[in-house]
Amino acid sequence: MKYIQKSEDSPIVEKELEYPKDHTQIREILSKEQSYFCAYTEDFFSVGYAVDIEHFDPTRKNIPRDYFNWYAVGHRWNNKKASKWHDYQPILHLSDPKFEERIVYNTQTNTYTTKANDIEAENLIKLLNINDYDLAKERENYILSLKVLLGLWNNSLPDFIAFLRKGNHLKFRRAVETTFDIKL
Repeated sequence: MKYIQKSEDSPIVEKELEYPKDHTQIREILSKEQSYFCAYTEDFFSVGYAVDIEHFDPTRKNIPRDYFNWYAVGHRWNNKKASKWHDYQPILHLSDPKFEERIVYNTQTNTYTTKANDIEAENLIKLLNINDYDLAKERENYILSLKVLLGLWNNSLPDFIAFLRKGNHLKFRRAVETTFDIKL
């Protein structure tokens, strides 16, 4: 998971797009603003990937213009959160500027951790089930594969990352950034 900066200059705000009326356009803009990564899992939205407009705070779902509450997420992960919101309060918001200080990617365990007693951050991790065993294992295997491929690559790390991006094979952005000490 990664801090997602929202902007007053977003076309969603400028065009005063409304949900659900403009949902297709909103979904496309959110996906582009997030570099086609799921806001929760950081999986890449490849062709055929089911992408939802997530109302981060579901109690605000009936607000037609609520850009700062909307994110592009994978359908499966959107459904996992559906009815658990009230069980995990208070909660850290994805657009909190200190997000990446409060939720840290641990390269040893391939999971996200928090500082002691950061209840909001812990609740977010639990709500989104972002340390799900299968997801953490997929992150671990993906990073391991990248390390092996990078060892076979005859070019620089930036060239390798550019190659992965070009083929839409890059995912788990924060895990990649932390593991390889790069900014994507």
